[in-house]
Amino acid sequence: MISAKPSKNLIEVVVHHSNLANLIMVIMVLFGVFGLTKLNTQFFPTVKIDTITVTVPWPGASAEDVTTNILEVIEPELRFLDNLDEVTSYGREGSGTVVLEYIEGADLQKALSDAEQAIAGITTLPEDSETPTISAVTFTDGVATLALRGPFSEEALKQFARQIRDDLLDRGIDKVEFNGYRTPEYVIEIPERELRRLDLTVADVAQTVSGNTADLPAGTLDGAVERQIRAMAEERSAASIGRVEVKSLASGEKTTVADIGTVFRDYKDGDNQGFAKGTRAIEIKVLRVETTDTLKAAETLNTYLAELRPQLPPTLELLQYDVRAKLVQDRISLLVENGLSGLVLVVAILFLFLNARIAFWVAAGIPVAMMATLGMMWLLGESINMISMFALIMMLGVIVDDAIVVGEHTATRQAMGDAPDEAAINGAKTMLSPIMAASATTIAAFVPIMLVGDVLGQIMGTLPVVVVAVVIASLIECFFILPGHLAHSLGKQPSWNWWRVVLLAAAPALFITGLARQPDENVPPFFDGVAEPARGLSETLGPFLFEAAVILACFVVGVALEFLFQNLRRRKIRKGTADQPGWCRRGFDAGFGWFRDNPFHGLVKLSVNWRYVTLAVAIACLILAVGLMRGGRVGFTFFPSPEAENLTGSIFFHAGIPEEEAIEGIRQIEGALWAVSDTYAEELGESVAVSSYATLGRAGNNRGDNVANINVQLTRSEVRTVRTPDIVRAWRKALPDIPGASRIAIAERRGGPPGRDLDIRLSGAPLADLKAAALQVQDELSSYPGTTGVTDDLPFGKPELLVGLTPRGRALGFTVQSAARQIRDAFEGNIARRFAEGDEEVTVRVRQSFENGGTSALRQLSLKAPSGEFVPLTEVVNLRDAQGFSVILRRNGVTVVSVVADVDSTITSNNEIIANLSESFLPELADKYGFSYSFAGKAEEQANAFSDILTGVVIAVAGIYIVLAGIFSSYFRPIIVMSIIPFGIVGAIVGHMLMDYKLTILSMIGLLGLAGILVNNSIILVARFEERQAAGESIKQAAVEASCDRLRAVFLTSLTTIGGLLPLMFETSLQAQFLLPMAITIVFGLATATVLVLVMVPALLTIFDDIASLILLRRPEPPAPQTDGRQLTPAE
Repeated sequence: MISAKPSKNLIEVVVHHSNLANLIMVIMVLFGVFGLTKLNTQFFPTVKIDTITVTVPWPGASAEDVTTNILEVIEPELRFLDNLDEVTSYGREGSGTVVLEYIEGADLQKALSDAEQAIAGITTLPEDSETPTISAVTFTDGVATLALRGPFSEEALKQFARQIRDDLLDRGIDKVEFNGYRTPEYVIEIPERELRRLDLTVADVAQTVSGNTADLPAGTLDGAVERQIRAMAEERSAASIGRVEVKSLASGEKTTVADIGTVFRDYKDGDNQGFAKGTRAIEIKVLRVETTDTLKAAETLNTYLAELRPQLPPTLELLQYDVRAKLVQDRISLLVENGLSGLVLVVAILFLFLNARIAFWVAAGIPVAMMATLGMMWLLGESINMISMFALIMMLGVIVDDAIVVGEHTATRQAMGDAPDEAAINGAKTMLSPIMAASATTIAAFVPIMLVGDVLGQIMGTLPVVVVAVVIASLIECFFILPGHLAHSLGKQPSWNWWRVVLLAAAPALFITGLARQPDENVPPFFDGVAEPARGLSETLGPFLFEAAVILACFVVGVALEFLFQNLRRRKIRKGTADQPGWCRRGFDAGFGWFRDNPFHGLVKLSVNWRYVTLAVAIACLILAVGLMRGGRVGFTFFPSPEAENLTGSIFFHAGIPEEEAIEGIRQIEGALWAVSDTYAEELGESVAVSSYATLGRAGNNRGDNVANINVQLTRSEVRTVRTPDIVRAWRKALPDIPGASRIAIAERRGGPPGRDLDIRLSGAPLADLKAAALQVQDELSSYPGTTGVTDDLPFGKPELLVGLTPRGRALGFTVQSAARQIRDAFEGNIARRFAEGDEEVTVRVRQSFENGGTSALRQLSLKAPSGEFVPLTEVVNLRDAQGFSVILRRNGVTVVSVVADVDSTITSNNEIIANLSESFLPELADKYGFSYSFAGKAEEQANAFSDILTGVVIAVAGIYIVLAGIFSSYFRPIIVMSIIPFGIVGAIVGHMLMDYKLTILSMIGLLGLAGILVNNSIILVARFEERQAAGESIKQAAVEASCDRLRAVFLTSLTTIGGLLPLMFETSLQAQFLLPMAITIVFGLATATVLVLVMVPALLTIFDDIASLILLRRPEPPAPQTDGRQLTPAE
């Protein structure tokens, strides 16, 4: 029941109400629990790029033909659609693809409609090209990858794969994709002699087959019984197609397809083929959409596989690898462990510096604020990932800062004689304005991070969202929960508390039962002493009895502890020492007071008396730190991706290589990898490879019969001592000499922003010149130590024979189109029919058969003239050789060739290589071949990110200044407060040097957020200075004493933030290393700036007073009487 005393605001209502604070706390916790059940768990935040893909198949066409006749026709219609960011086109052998990438936030449905209308208006596409397909790309993320292999036919493997796909979709898996799953087709091959004997062409046979293999409705028959008339073709099979009549004579003689040719079932040319360890295999990729949790999808998959495996034939291998759920669980668990360790340190610091009762309630607010933050993260569409978990760890100290201020001031008010209720109200109300200001500056520092665009912005955009959510949750806990708890706690006599018993029993019970449920590999080694006995006891008693026994035992211990506490309290009451601090508290306070009043007071007084020397030393430190970076002592790398656990081998064979030789080459290259893995297993006792899957027909964006790709899953980086770059070098060294291979590029597949470390784009010259220049760039890049995976995206294609019409051909009535069509029908084939077979589309292809292969077959071909006679090809057309390309890439309507490479950041950096290339090599090469060049990939992301961060810095500084100007009602005080911001750089750079880390873009983002944390310390010091100055103290004395007054508060707020991040600083997991630069920036920057705040801000206050005296010609102030200024009421 609310007290009859009138309440003026919500804080008073909370304090005077008997349980409102607890109700608000319960609501926040329940909100967090609900949000936690809804939050998805993943490695990185969701990265979505809104794209629409337009694909136009043109079977048999070369990449140059596709580029000229399809891409150059489509691009002008699509390039100027609304909200487009970039248009990327691929001209490949047999198809053209245009990828439309839209700016973030574009209406994809409207964009899809606009693209469909634009394509519908095009009437100049090649006659033989197929209907364009237009689709919007939706976000998917991998859950795991399966592979089927064994001594089975390809059709049998496909049947197993379809069964697995259908079962997984039925169980709720969002999407399943196949790799190495070829489309079937029926092929009719007819020799030329039979065509000439019957006076037919391939097109004639295809037309006949088409007309006899389709079911057609023939109308409705009226009458007493209305009937539907249907024309039915025979069942579609090789035999039924062979029975189709292609020629019937009046005498009754009939000639069927089988009489003049052969019909057989085959697979579509150009479809990718899959292999695993040299055996034909089909890869099954299990995917999830944005709204599906990775761990839940993985659980569904694992349950299904456990049921399926016993039902499969013994010789059929079902491999599972690239399991994202395991990776996600390990990485998130790693951060949770570091967060819990940080929480223990934060709580220990609280109990060290604060009264135990206040420290308890301040610490109790941490889980409450964290749970409320999780609920807000769910509302804002975030997920549990590496970045959001880091933000929560970083904000551990910030959460308690507000509560520390309110708790300390409440204790001060009670010591001054206020009743517990009034002390809690006055403490919260007095600190409302400063805390709101500090929160506003923190938000102003972090929110501009959201200005960072591109993929990096989507990854790091989670950070400010979590920070804002934590600040809001902290404010609610600080003003609407903590005052109520403090009022009740400070004014209540010690008594038996069953809630305390429950808490003391529940915490260890949940911990022990949780450890018993976890598998051994998920439990940190330092918990093995508890986990192993608990797991053994659980197996002996059974889960139910074990958990009941643990709960009962913990409850008994809780009751015993509460009984012990009660006895200790009663003993203190009898001795009259109940309200006196213990010996530890007295000792610490005495020691801290001595340090504050003697060495620290003298240091601050010295810095104020020698204020210009103090400023000069601080500036010198700043210059020295910048010099360390500019001089190369502290390097820079854009984004420190976690160590790769996947490799990609791109293989480029000589154009025209026979399929059998290409497959054998893949088998040898894959075998070299497993030989390396076996060598490591023998020498070090650890295997480095888990699985490999090879694809013939695709390598990155390249397509064709002469390219292949090998994807390799390595063992987790934490469980092996061999580093990924070493594995790459060992595999490259073990590669056999394959005569048919022109180039083999092995690269690491890394997380983080897309794009390779080096991506040099060449444009503005003929294709042949661009290719020649690209080869020289590759040779130059390969000469740099630390570069791997050097390749370009303009691979040579099959050798071409260019056909030109002769004068005799024209005289016979041939046209280029009619001659080319007959040649195409003979070799590529004429599609007679497409029909559905289950969930596959099967084509019926008619083509000519030849006794000899190669160019001799072409020269033996005869073409049917309009007059009906057959004429040798060589009389109709001229033939000349040429070299083409298998894929041509265009960006925004311009042909571009990209040369890419990976860089080992421990040896060199992409910035160093780019600087060296730009000095002379690339300019001279550009003059030689007449092309222009630009740097993309990580370099492009870096330039964009720095531009966005610079804008964010301006906005953050302006926002912080406006907030401070409002607090101090001054235009000059904010400058003193903000002057500490640049000095955070000193600690950040020195910290990176001491920890042997390079600066990264995450370090820069950390500096932006650090500014808000640093300003908060300056605020409380300058505010205290103004209080003392208003009380009549001189400028120098007020500056010195204000720093001494705020020593405990500044130390406490800084140490809690540092303590929260400290365990992460010593994390050895390679997958968390990319976060360490940001942690180093905040820990070292905050530690250094904390000292500078306490020493330099007093000096700056007096320097500004000197300047004001000089400008206003004021006389120096007389010395004020020396009083103990700390007797003034502190601001917190």
